[in-house]
This record gives sequence, C-alpha cells and structure tokens, in this order.
Amino acid sequence: MGIINVTYNWRVVSDGHQTIDCADEYHVGVNGVVTIEEHQAMGSGDRWFYNIVFDNGNELKIFNPNTVLTTP
Repeated sequence: MGIINVTYNWRVVSDGHQTIDCADEYHVGVNGVVTIEEHQAMGSGDRWFYNIVFDNGNELKIFNPNTVLTTP
C-alpha cells in the first residue's frame, strides 16, 4: 500500500513549531512532495502520524489527518 494524498486541519513542522491550518492537502508529485510515510503509534502516549517528505529535505508531521488516499 502506498500513500498518495493526505488532507488535514493542523500540523507540526520539522522544527517542532505547531501551526493551525484548515483543509490543507499534500499529494505525492505535487509542489515538491516526494513521499508520504505512515508511522504507527509505538506505545503509551505515542501518536499515529503521517510524515510528508519534500524534495528540499523539509518534512511535515501530520497528527490529525482528515483523509488519507492510498494505492493497493
């Protein structure tokens, strides 16, 4: 399964600064998005999240996805 699109309503950027967004969306192959990685919670207090990786090395961690589009 590959993830090709994530929509969300808040995010945390790679420096740890939280920002509020409404109905933002990232799609692999658009605006420098190289890949979207799913990370499952690993223990008590951990959160399930999606990591958006860009071609310039920047990353976004999405903790509150609204929708996730996958391929089989």
